[in-house]
Amino acid sequence: MRFTALLHHVDVELLRSSYYHLKRKAAAGVDGVTWQEYGNGLEERLIDLHGRVHRGAYRARASRRVYIHKDDGRKRPLGIAALEGKIVQGACYGSFDGGAKSIAGAGSGLRRSSGTRSRK
Repeated sequence: MRFTALLHHVDVELLRSSYYHLKRKAAAGVDGVTWQEYGNGLEERLIDLHGRVHRGAYRARASRRVYIHKDDGRKRPLGIAALEGKIVQGACYGSFDGGAKSIAGAGSGLRRSSGTRSRK
């Protein structure tokens, strides 16, 4: 099976679900917008975002790269995305997630939880 596009599966309901799955108290993204701020006028924002996604006018903002110091002296890279980018990423993952297990197979790394599992 070959995938050419996922964005036609993204609708306002999926974008709304993706928004509500974000961490409410997380720091603002690279765009400076917090979860609470984006929630003001949420329906209008999601309808606008949906329209931009389907017209091909949506362009994700570049993530900001920062480095977190680790205990052993090394640095770990961390990308800070814009809030709308997180919403669209979550919606795309949500549209793909339904068939991910049957398409990609178990153990492919495509799973919603990031918890560890023991392999037998």
